[in-house]
Amino acid sequence: MELLNWENHTVIKLVLVFVTLYTIYGAIYRLFLSPLSKFPGPKIAALTGWYELYYDLILGGKYTFKLIELHEKYGPVLRITPFELHISDPGFYDEVYASSASNRKRHKYPLFYESFDMDYSMFATIDHDLHKYRRAALNPFFSLQNVRKLQPVIQERVSTMLERIRDFKESETVLNVSWLYAALTSDVVMQYAFARSDHRLERPDFDRANREGCFFGSTAANFMKHAPWLNAIFQSLPDQLTRLAHPLLAAFLAQRRVRYGHPTQLNIH
Repeated sequence: MELLNWENHTVIKLVLVFVTLYTIYGAIYRLFLSPLSKFPGPKIAALTGWYELYYDLILGGKYTFKLIELHEKYGPVLRITPFELHISDPGFYDEVYASSASNRKRHKYPLFYESFDMDYSMFATIDHDLHKYRRAALNPFFSLQNVRKLQPVIQERVSTMLERIRDFKESETVLNVSWLYAALTSDVVMQYAFARSDHRLERPDFDRANREGCFFGSTAANFMKHAPWLNAIFQSLPDQLTRLAHPLLAAFLAQRRVRYGHPTQLNIH
């Protein structure tokens, strides 16, 4: 028994030593040996992604504004994480982002796009050639001719919107215009992209669950960027459990399931 305990303690000590040495090596590499080590910026940002996480999560997505302050201190090229640079020079745009005329390939940044958990979408396609292939398949849908075909759909939805405005006027009820336009946009996009409409303009509250769920999803992107693996966990949770734990999360996940052909109706109270 004593021998077994000694062996267990030895294994634990070896693991701790390995983790310590690996951490020290990682810190030295990021600060002094990385190809990005020559660029200016806060050392803590070069050392760990927790610096960005603090501004994104604890301070509510303020890292974008912090970058303005850091550029004033360090210059136009700034190291903002162990693996990222931020450039504030508009003249450098064409150098960073490859245009179709340049014949240069530019793969998307995996750590950012993987946080959306949309691997098979054009938006989140990392590889340059595959993205170009997928985008080409969608291009005809955004041609001038096809967009013109959408005019009757838009006109019908706009007419419904005007009817709702008249209803609010006659009842002397306060109308939140941002909710109104969110419903109009959603109805048009859903009809064109999925050949179905949820008729959110006709709903008394313009589908509050959808609106607040989408807003929650946009704010949750700051969190998912740092923990993309949570997407799979959230998607696997039963609707009832998610609705009890976080109604807005449940509404957001319901909207995401639309792309898989499994829409879910949710009410938020």
